[in-house]
Amino acid sequence: MRRVISLFFVCVIILYSSGAYAKSGATFFAGAFYDVPATGAVASYLVTPLTGTVTGFKGDELSGLVEKAVFTHLGLSQTLSLKKDGEIGQADAVSVYLSRAQHEQVVFSSSGAPDQFLTVVSLAISLDVFTEKAAEKNFLQLESLHSTLVVGEQPIVSDMPLDDAELTRAYVELFHKTLAELLNRVTGEVEWNRKRERANAVFQLSQFILPKPEKTPIEIQSLIGDGSETERQKLALEFLHTVNQFVSDEVQRRGYADVALLSPPTNWAVGNVGRAFAVRLVGEDNLAKTTIRFFVDPTLEMAGDSNLNGREKVLGYTIKPALARVVTDVLAESKLERQSALGIQLLARVYRPGAKPKWVPVGVSEPDRTAKGVGVKQFKDIVGMKRPTTREITMDAMRAAARDLAPQLVDLIRNIADNRRDNT
Repeated sequence: MRRVISLFFVCVIILYSSGAYAKSGATFFAGAFYDVPATGAVASYLVTPLTGTVTGFKGDELSGLVEKAVFTHLGLSQTLSLKKDGEIGQADAVSVYLSRAQHEQVVFSSSGAPDQFLTVVSLAISLDVFTEKAAEKNFLQLESLHSTLVVGEQPIVSDMPLDDAELTRAYVELFHKTLAELLNRVTGEVEWNRKRERANAVFQLSQFILPKPEKTPIEIQSLIGDGSETERQKLALEFLHTVNQFVSDEVQRRGYADVALLSPPTNWAVGNVGRAFAVRLVGEDNLAKTTIRFFVDPTLEMAGDSNLNGREKVLGYTIKPALARVVTDVLAESKLERQSALGIQLLARVYRPGAKPKWVPVGVSEPDRTAKGVGVKQFKDIVGMKRPTTREITMDAMRAAARDLAPQLVDLIRNIADNRRDNT
């Protein structure tokens, strides 16, 4: 017996600030790459079934499959003016990245009852748009204009462990659903960008701060794969995009067309897809004079692009959300069942970057400069067995906390944008 409980999506809306994206010409598809090992789940349950490729992975085997999805999505292909045979040097480039592909399994055992198995399949896919029209004109430099990350989780309850065929089906189904959601979201985001006015202030969620490794709660440690720094960075990036999603949604809900929110950095992609992307975009001969910049400096991005009253440049600010607290509490317990709740508290501050970053807005008291958000996810255990925290529980609590955080954070953003001279 196999029962799909639900499918969750988290994505991020990016507001490109300067208007250059709306004015840019055609875009072309540069490939689909993955940033997970070409072994284990990604090979057995995803890449091989989707492409028929068994060995010799290069990181872009999914390009053909994703390209078809991109070009048959009429809204996206028309909105981005995608071209298959355009001159590479005269077009922006679209790349798709698969940064996570994994599953975890929990066994529920109870005296006198058959075991039940919960399997959670997780994927993370992002789409980025790059341009070679850099702020620095003396050399060719690739820069990110737009970035969207979608995290998909699919929990499955079964009476027996899922076999390879069932796992393959779950991975493939989730990949197609997550990719479709990603393409739909990007289409809407670009349309919003083109309706925007010139920005008065630019903001970027630049870093999600996790507790130090030795102080990381067990609920978060269980999501850090092998516990490496790379896995910590990937999880932090997913959390960062989750917060960014709800902040972006709140900015749009309020109709703040004079506020820009730039892409969170995608540092995990630099070492894995950067060179391959550059070769596709500019060719081998131009690699020496090409820089791929995945980190966005809000001040640099806006320099010389927009002016305030014809004199002052638009100001850039960075936002740093942090995981402040994670707690699991028992709410109720019977002879057979235990009702528990995972709670997450987030804090976020806005800074004016520089040699000495300035905590803003200065016009409010220090305690009120920190936005706070709390999210809770309830779940059930069988008495006698403590359920480990699975990814969908933590991500649901994170989404709830980000949703609670967003209005307070956007209040701070509005205050800063309205009082730029005080917050330089």
